[in-house]
Amino acid sequence: MKKEKIIDFLIEANKLKDLKRTGWVALKVKNSEHVGDHVYSMIMLASVLADKLKVNKQKLMEMILIHELPELYVGDIATIFGTGTIHKTGYMYTLDKNGKIKEFKGNKRRLEENAMKKILNMLPTNVRKKYYRLWKEFEKNKTPLAHAAHDLDRLDHTVLALLYKDRTKIKLDGFINVESRLKTKYAKELHKLIRKRFYK
Repeated sequence: MKKEKIIDFLIEANKLKDLKRTGWVALKVKNSEHVGDHVYSMIMLASVLADKLKVNKQKLMEMILIHELPELYVGDIATIFGTGTIHKTGYMYTLDKNGKIKEFKGNKRRLEENAMKKILNMLPTNVRKKYYRLWKEFEKNKTPLAHAAHDLDRLDHTVLALLYKDRTKIKLDGFINVESRLKTKYAKELHKLIRKRFYK
């Protein structure tokens, strides 16, 4: 594996810092996060909570680090849930090249699979295989590790809803009312506290 390929990978991965998150844009949240910000927040959560979630911290952090990589080529595809939005609740949306919201109608799973293979092909074989396995484990969401990662994803959304609720006139209840989708006991306990603050 040529060193130039690794540099190419690092350049591509850093572009997540420039990719706005579709859901917050659709809900008209001012100065909202980018995908790179989201990954950072999840890494922070994993660093603090991995032991409480009873999973391997390194594997959890690696899973989180790579789970959004397909968005480099596919974009951030989000299902919109918000009271007062002009977009159809429950439908998938993404951003066009000008940062405008557009409805997404493609095969998300297939596009992300191809995108992940493309980005990981820049890495050494052993790293590529490990990251691909971790990503597939995340996508299938059948293991305790994947459950922990998905729970942190949802917890990050709820924390941001708490931060963003005064930045938009659109209600963000859809980001808070996720308790039925949480798998781990500790995430459910934290979520109750976040929800209590949101509705205070």
